[in-house]
Amino acid sequence: MADRPLPPIPKIDDPILFLDIYTHKSIRDSKNEDYGDTQRLSILGGRVFDFTVANALFFERPMIPADEMTEKLRDLTSDTQIQAWVDSYKLKDRLLYTQDFAERINGADETRFFFYSYIGAVYMRSGVAPIQNWIARLINPDAEAVPLVNPPSPTYQMGGASTSQHRLPAPPATAPPPLPQPPATGAGASFGILARLNQTAIQKSIQVTYSAERSGESHNPQWTVRCVVDGNTMGSGIGRNQKTAKEAAAQEAWTALGWS
Repeated sequence: MADRPLPPIPKIDDPILFLDIYTHKSIRDSKNEDYGDTQRLSILGGRVFDFTVANALFFERPMIPADEMTEKLRDLTSDTQIQAWVDSYKLKDRLLYTQDFAERINGADETRFFFYSYIGAVYMRSGVAPIQNWIARLINPDAEAVPLVNPPSPTYQMGGASTSQHRLPAPPATAPPPLPQPPATGAGASFGILARLNQTAIQKSIQVTYSAERSGESHNPQWTVRCVVDGNTMGSGIGRNQKTAKEAAAQEAWTALGWS
């Protein structure tokens, strides 16, 4: 494998999801209605990764014995191998994180977390097929198409009764719907500005962080969010919830920076 180029890694065909994956949990604190957060994606991605590696080894020809399959499975899912793949694909080069994580960001746990999150994001949008084909060729560049089998989920014991089997949620069989386009004018003109600001910051290798403070009564809270760009406060926003305040802060920072 070392003498041959790596197969292309599946892409995350969703700019919002891509931004979530490349904004470290030390910065991003918001939830997504579709998948929650990157920690949930990492759990999903880990299951998909283990399954696709095992599936590729199972269908490898000539057929390998069980003990060899177990050994290969252990090696291919090890911290060392995952780190090597992440480095080879330069997957973390554009990852945004706070300085507090600078010394830990390349550790085994953080690397595995990011790798799993990436795979989980691909699965969310494109299903298991592109991941399975990629993994098969990553393990064996000469591999033919590997049969696709629905990934298994854990079996749960319900109150001492017989176990019931649950499977990973199947992504839509059809292509995902087109992403909504942010309005250019009018009251909703700032929609999507947070994603645009973060995407531009990634492209320019600029660090963007947000700090949030809550005030007021619990039934009538007020959030104040500051948008800090390379250590300088470039925007602030106030809203009834943190999301609204963060978008307002991003809009102000975008204008102050003069980005277009």
